[in-house]
Amino acid sequence: MLSIMPGLKRALKIGALSGARLLGAFAIARFATRHHVRIMCYHAGTVGDESRYNPKLFCSAELIRERMQWLTRRGFNFVSLDQALNTLDAKAPLRKLQTAVTFDDGWFTTADKLVPALSGLGIPSTLYVTTEEYGRGWPVLGVTIRYALWKSGQQRLAISDNPAFAGEYDLASTSELNTLVDKVVAWIKQSATTRAEACACLESFATSVGVPGESLLLATRRFDFVTAEEMRDLQAQGCKVELHGHAHRYPLGDARGFQSDLQTCHSILTDAGLAGLAHYCYPGGSFDTIAEHVLARMGVRSATTCKPGLVTSATSRFYLPRFLDGGSVHQLEFEAEMSGVFHLLRGVLAWREWKLFGPSAQRPLWDADLGTASALGNSAGGSATADLWG
Repeated sequence: MLSIMPGLKRALKIGALSGARLLGAFAIARFATRHHVRIMCYHAGTVGDESRYNPKLFCSAELIRERMQWLTRRGFNFVSLDQALNTLDAKAPLRKLQTAVTFDDGWFTTADKLVPALSGLGIPSTLYVTTEEYGRGWPVLGVTIRYALWKSGQQRLAISDNPAFAGEYDLASTSELNTLVDKVVAWIKQSATTRAEACACLESFATSVGVPGESLLLATRRFDFVTAEEMRDLQAQGCKVELHGHAHRYPLGDARGFQSDLQTCHSILTDAGLAGLAHYCYPGGSFDTIAEHVLARMGVRSATTCKPGLVTSATSRFYLPRFLDGGSVHQLEFEAEMSGVFHLLRGVLAWREWKLFGPSAQRPLWDADLGTASALGNSAGGSATADLWG
């Protein structure tokens, strides 16, 4: 009985959304929030079955094209991130249902699959690049290893052919899974100095867990980041490259560490020939109140989170909400989020929380079941979504 409850709960939610749409609630919400800005978030594209492994990290060009076409039919106006902020700052004419599309991380398949899908529709975008993986030039090890483990279809592993990570592992245990991934990553970093050597190690590991090494399709660069030339080429397709930090993690409570990380990212992207860097995205959605002071000192204009919601003129530019879309998001959930239905419901719930617990309440401000992300904690900081890399 318990095992079917999540599916039943989801079905009830989809049924409720379907009824609300039929009654005109979606259209009413779009009208009520027509002057709010939407910021969407995607990550990598797909070559094969990556979206089955992690549908929030990997998204097909077909899905993005379908989403954008739906938005166009409903009267949404696509703008760049700068254009959206200019409107909110009253520096540009107001257009209804303004929507900015962003991509995180810097995956090769974003540039190869997803940005062309948008540019073919005349839609501008922003790509936030984290520079540590870009600089390494290898497949992202942790993601590739986790993909291989998923592809193995095994729940328990007994590995004996490599002493660096030999042992028995229960893959249903997050701690044991993380331990195995960390050991394999450490082994590859010690063993490889080139991309070819790293790929050989990854294929060897895949074979050790029963997955043919060639099935990783590493030659397609499906788990790689863009190069400097590819980033520069994106500008011609209407995609502006921006800051996502150097290491793919936000140093909570460490202002100096954050500033150093951001300066490193800025320097590397500048050296790659990219100018006008003025926007930042928190890695993994983690943030705190220290961030805004560092960002302001460094002349960064905005920072996006993974906290769901719409943007108004009153929204802090250093904690902009975004909608994290992907293959696991039902079309009705997508429509509800973009139409402003969930945004309005969150407002009602926030008002209710305030009435019940007062302004000092430390409770989540919205029910995670309304939308597609985890509930956010108090406004001092937190993460609205788990790190999609693992």
